[in-house]
Amino acid sequence: MLSVGEDPDEADAQTVRVTLALTGALAMDGKMIRSHVVLELQDVDNADVAMLGCVAPLVPEDTIVPVVSHDIVGKLMVQCSREAPHLSKCFGALLCFDGSECYFSEWDAGEGHHDDGLTGKTFGDALYCFAEAAVFGIRFADPSNAEAKKINPKERPVMLNPPRDYVLQLGDKVLVLAEDNDTYEYGPSNHPLKTPVPPWVQPPPDPEKVLLCGWRRDFDDLLTELDQWLAPGSSLTLFNGFEEKEMKRTLAQGGMAPPTNITEICYVTGDPCSAIQIGRLGPAKLEGEAEDDRLHASKYRIEEFDSIMMLSEEGRAGGMSADSRVMVSMLVMRHISDQRVEQRSGKERLLVTEIRDPRTQSLMSLTKASDAVVGNEIVAMILAQVSEDKDLMYVMEDLFSEEGMEMHVKDIRLFVEGNEAVTWWDLIGRCTQRNMLPIGWVRYADFDTENGEAVLPLLNPDADRKNESLVWHGSDFQGDQLVVIALD
Repeated sequence: MLSVGEDPDEADAQTVRVTLALTGALAMDGKMIRSHVVLELQDVDNADVAMLGCVAPLVPEDTIVPVVSHDIVGKLMVQCSREAPHLSKCFGALLCFDGSECYFSEWDAGEGHHDDGLTGKTFGDALYCFAEAAVFGIRFADPSNAEAKKINPKERPVMLNPPRDYVLQLGDKVLVLAEDNDTYEYGPSNHPLKTPVPPWVQPPPDPEKVLLCGWRRDFDDLLTELDQWLAPGSSLTLFNGFEEKEMKRTLAQGGMAPPTNITEICYVTGDPCSAIQIGRLGPAKLEGEAEDDRLHASKYRIEEFDSIMMLSEEGRAGGMSADSRVMVSMLVMRHISDQRVEQRSGKERLLVTEIRDPRTQSLMSLTKASDAVVGNEIVAMILAQVSEDKDLMYVMEDLFSEEGMEMHVKDIRLFVEGNEAVTWWDLIGRCTQRNMLPIGWVRYADFDTENGEAVLPLLNPDADRKNESLVWHGSDFQGDQLVVIALD
């Protein structure tokens, strides 16, 4: 059920009303809805209220699946600002129906499956038994049984990247990425000889200077999420059309707790699409510039920020209009940064934008933005996926949350030595030693980047590529990467 209307509370109330009418009308006729109902909501605070629209004897938790679109897009923006440029493309590849998708499947003995099935084997054994799929989680048959509770004390039905020694119980299902539900099967193990991971250690993240342009509802939730992902000692600059007092008042009304990792917040009032105002950010006076021309509330100039997030403007009619302003802002920021004498050094800066119309994505690449998140498209794909299997909502909740297991894009040097050739099965073993699970990769050698061919992630490589020994290239800039499920 799609949300209709611009006002969040009004739209969510209408959704609850329709749910009540749908379930209640059938109950009055002595009938019962047999499918689950997927609801798109606009405000996370209305998720619990939506469950009240389910009429007895139906069980709300088994019938209603709320999807809070606004919350998901905000979390996706934060994650992509941490691991651009490929993370949003990984989410797109994971959620779309063109390619590999998520499936739960049970492989017990006596149903024509290989050998004696997975029951009684460990999750670690299952990782190597699907040549056409990538295994990355389980759906417990009974989350409250003794074995499941050892690793899953909260008794959640689905767990991503569980311990390798968990023994699969009768009725447990494995969660895989596969082309379709009939394109993969359980087969002989491809377990290779165990080889050690390289000694290379990824440096801990440094404190960052983050610029967040624009404003949105539940801004306090967005900042709380961002604070959890940043390194301690980071600085945040808010740049939008509100006065500082109004920003602080709105955040306080939303119940925002004092940040933990963000030690400094600067409030800048202005237009993030104005070339003049973008150029005036920062306290330092440039040559030929009057002192009072500076936007003193910003302690840093545009080229000094480590990452920049540009939010789409809410309430602006039409996605193309909002996207045009985002695009202009990105072009101006890039241009001014390139023109400044002081050039950045060290790690590459991340510029992540939120866009509303998928048609803007190809143009956005011309702005040299690190990543462009098409929020509406991602939400639509989630709704479609969950409508097919409600248990996939547990997967989405984990993937879009800082707590627990999420999808990450990791430097290949964590798993492979320089010029070393390894197979997919080798990578599983090495990821396991770092408590991670691979679901795909990003290989620059697979693309003609000189002629402008976009580098895209490949999730769940086919069986031939899994068996192929590939040489990997690690680098601080544009090195190969592995798409994994990991704690952080």
